[in-house]
Amino acid sequence: MKNFIINEELANAVFNYLSTRPYREVAGLMAGLGQLQSAEKEPNGPPVDEAS
Repeated sequence: MKNFIINEELANAVFNYLSTRPYREVAGLMAGLGQLQSAEKEPNGPPVDEAS
């Protein structure tokens, strides 16, 4: 599975959009967004070492 880094503004926009949809349709996606973790790198920086 690939990992992606998105900025906080995009994550919030997606979450806010999903919050306007019927809960049963989006509950799983919203739960997944709630598990996003902050990346310890700047955009366009070196890849984050997943082993650390």
